[in-house]
Amino acid sequence: AVVSTQSTGAPAPACGGSGNEIEWFSANTGSVTDYLERMEEVFLLNRTNVDREKVSFLITHLGQDGYDTLKSLCEPDRPNTKSFAQLSELLINHLDPSPTPMSERHKFFRLQQGKLAIADWKTKLGKAASKCEFGAYRDNAIRDQFIFGLACEKTRTMLMAEENVTMQVAYRRALAREQASEDNRQISASNASSKVTAHATSTNSTSDECNWTTAKDRSGKKPDSRSKPEQKNGSKYGNGNTKDVTAD
Repeated sequence: AVVSTQSTGAPAPACGGSGNEIEWFSANTGSVTDYLERMEEVFLLNRTNVDREKVSFLITHLGQDGYDTLKSLCEPDRPNTKSFAQLSELLINHLDPSPTPMSERHKFFRLQQGKLAIADWKTKLGKAASKCEFGAYRDNAIRDQFIFGLACEKTRTMLMAEENVTMQVAYRRALAREQASEDNRQISASNASSKVTAHATSTNSTSDECNWTTAKDRSGKKPDSRSKPEQKNGSKYGNGNTKDVTAD
């Protein structure tokens, strides 16, 4: 069965099927148009073809606030007296009113890449352009705003300096520069890490050498390289003369 949960974790009524899930709808978290499109897919997966079952599933997934809104849109009728298509249209017209193409184009040309990856930036523009009714100018509009909205000034300057650059070329070059920048960052981080490791190794080597010297010199003093060894015959140096200790 299809099981959905509210923010409280309470289970939603099931739509007989194979365990596919869809969350409760909230007007604060998403588009009702997108939500209803996903709900249609749930019906398809669960082979739900009876319109009355679809209506029940929709009503029980709106939550109290959503249902209150739907009731007010249906007055003087009750929501369960209408078809799923009628309820969907009422919700979309109320919650997702279609803006004019001009207002969508205004928003489109104000978009910026920000912290998005190049691939995500391109996808965002394509989605936004679908509401602008650019017609034959669509590809050029996406190309222009793709370049104008780039976060990297050097990449933007390079692409703006080229003549007749296509969207495909602009995307490929921006993607390559993004990857090169990331590779360079990783190399720099690796080099910095290597320097730290080398310094630590050098410090440890010096410490080992000092320990070795200390072990050789139990007195704790550095041996005097100018000192002379004792002779094997038992003589030793005193005031610069050698004393013969051999018996007469």
